[in-house]
Amino acid sequence: MERLLVELTEELQEFKHQGAIVQREQKVEIRELREMLEKEKFERREAAHTLRYEFEEAARHKTPALMPLVHAAKEEHQGNDAVQHAMILELRDHVERIKSGLLCVDQAYQSLCRNCLQDQKHRAPQRTEPRRAIAGGKGQAGLLADALLNAAIP
Repeated sequence: MERLLVELTEELQEFKHQGAIVQREQKVEIRELREMLEKEKFERREAAHTLRYEFEEAARHKTPALMPLVHAAKEEHQGNDAVQHAMILELRDHVERIKSGLLCVDQAYQSLCRNCLQDQKHRAPQRTEPRRAIAGGKGQAGLLADALLNAAIP
């Protein structure tokens, strides 16, 4: 029985020794992994700093070259605004001419309607021949045509 206890004690000592070796190896591995992790963090941080520095340098060098292009685009935009403004003013003038022409057409039409109503009141029932209203040497249709032509000519 004593021999069994001695063997068990030796085995236990061997397990302790192997456990200690495994624990030391794990600690070394953990330390190496931590060092690798710290090294990778440092490398990423350095890469980010380098990238930011290179970007800032490129931006500093390219900015003066881009400024004339930005100014040219701005001036072109302002030029486009001026052209659009001129077009708007021209359209406004055309609309005003059309409105005044329509006013003339409206007046001629009202005059035509009034003359037709007066002709119907004064017309004799025994006449079979069509009667033309003459105002200043032109009939109402002629006045209407003149008003339309005047409105269409800019």
